[in-house]
Amino acid sequence: MPFIYALIDSGLVLYVGKTIDMRNRLYKHRSVKSNSVANEFPDYIDWDMTQLEECNETNLREREQYWMNKLNPLYNKINSICPMTHVDHVKFNHKKKADRLAFLEEEVVRLKELLKSHDISYD
Repeated sequence: MPFIYALIDSGLVLYVGKTIDMRNRLYKHRSVKSNSVANEFPDYIDWDMTQLEECNETNLREREQYWMNKLNPLYNKINSICPMTHVDHVKFNHKKKADRLAFLEEEVVRLKELLKSHDISYD
């Protein structure tokens, strides 16, 4: 059965994805040898995988997009929290891993400050 899931740390939604097999997907995200988005997270992030919705294969992409729009995950390619043009994304994805991590760490700080300024708890 297909699922939509999120990788979350302290209430901050890092990534939204879809899978047929939650257990296998969790293993791939935790594996250092995989090409998982979780390997891009800074070392201090201690994320958990949460099932958001069980759906069917015909609406899997639509439901994933719904959850990305609703939760604004930090690490999905295109989202509304870190608005970037397609050109920005191409430049970002071609940077060295250390440069991408530094950028994302700065974004986490910026987003936490933004949430704090709106009296929104993130812990």
